[in-house]
Amino acid sequence: MVGIGGGVPSQAVDLRLGQVVISKPTRSFGGAIQYDYGKETKEWHLERTGTLSKPPQSLLVGPNKLEADHLLNESSVSECLAPVTAVTLFIYPGAQEDLLFQAGASIYAVFDGAESSLWSIASSNQVVKNGLIRDRPARELGVLCFEMEAAGSMDQIPCLATRRVSDDADSHKNDR
Repeated sequence: MVGIGGGVPSQAVDLRLGQVVISKPTRSFGGAIQYDYGKETKEWHLERTGTLSKPPQSLLVGPNKLEADHLLNESSVSECLAPVTAVTLFIYPGAQEDLLFQAGASIYAVFDGAESSLWSIASSNQVVKNGLIRDRPARELGVLCFEMEAAGSMDQIPCLATRRVSDDADSHKNDR
């Protein structure tokens, strides 16, 4: 399942507009996490009840090889994505448009290529447009991207959630 999502700026991964996040199952989650489904505790904390299905092993072969190649410095992700990024509609908007706004600070840095990351993806039924709301589940669950479709599909269709970062899941959305 391919689409767009809101990236999560972090110290662990320098995620930029245009980069690709592929859901990666863990022991606790199926790769995509329905982070807003559960019950509220007395401490105003959401306790998740249930998880989404993990994708079949046959779908994990490609991403696992991609990750292994990357760790061995044999990755050709940029080469694989070159035909897609050549289309003007999907082209990186440039550093002047790729401003990172963490919850309390503004950060500017340059990104000069297409990369992909295997990470957990958070899914819910609403768009995340607030850095403070984004940061808590991102920190607690270790997610790198927020999106809206996986929670409704992963239990029905065996798939991997693959998202291209279109914004930083904060109030600085740019719909251009």
